[in-house]
Amino acid sequence: MSNSTNLAEAVVLLRETRYNLLIANLHITAAATRLTGARQSRSRELGEKIADCLAFAERLQFIVYGDWRAEQ
Repeated sequence: MSNSTNLAEAVVLLRETRYNLLIANLHITAAATRLTGARQSRSRELGEKIADCLAFAERLQFIVYGDWRAEQ
């Protein structure tokens, strides 16, 4: 496979990763509203970590997309 093909596939996979992280963040936010005390705090902490991963995935997707476009 060519590097361009690999990059294109990576962009698709990173887009799917971003989508899955977004859904996970929505779910943990909904769960946190149904919890109290330490469990709610832990859920919110997990939500913050997922949000960080989401931002990282978005940046990585943007960079890989740029690499793919440069190959075109």
